[in-house]
Amino acid sequence: MNGGQLARGVFEVVEVPCPSVGMTQNREPARSSAVRRIASYELLCRRGGFSRPDDPNHAARIKVVLDWYASRVALAGSGLFKSPLASVDSNAGVSPMGAPARAEVAAYASSEIAWADSHIRPELLPTFRAIMVDDLSLTEIVVRAANGRSAAHMIRVTSAAFKAAAEMLLVNAGNAIIRPERTRRRTRSRDGQSTSGQKPG
Repeated sequence: MNGGQLARGVFEVVEVPCPSVGMTQNREPARSSAVRRIASYELLCRRGGFSRPDDPNHAARIKVVLDWYASRVALAGSGLFKSPLASVDSNAGVSPMGAPARAEVAAYASSEIAWADSHIRPELLPTFRAIMVDDLSLTEIVVRAANGRSAAHMIRVTSAAFKAAAEMLLVNAGNAIIRPERTRRRTRSRDGQSTSGQKPG
């Protein structure tokens, strides 16, 4: 984490595995505390913007879809991607057993991001990607685009655009993200014809 990241954002203390220590006396993996920056999209999810009184699981499904997208963004750059193309060891990186080069794995992640983006209206994508890819807060986006307009109004507009984009991703691609095996079986049963919700690969 660089100084620029430390100067902005919200942080929390989390428990993480500590493989170098080994096992505890209770035969459980040792853990230690670490400080992590909470991603902008996570903060928006925690503020309850996706909650629905008629669907108690709606916000959780949105979070799964956004977590999936965020993991592809992070791993597209690093090339460490647990996908049908590669086996990844969380401690050692890409498995040496015939795994493709990192560039190929990153390309696969990028293709899934492009697939996800195709399910979101083009006018909503800049806001969605500013939060999901650039990890900007609503305030940071508004500072760049306000041009004298009311900051409070622009924050509401930006928040609504992000929520609309997340809802579109859930509606149009949620089944393929949350239940990929079921989606693949359904797709294969349709005489080999692909559907708009089918993921690449």
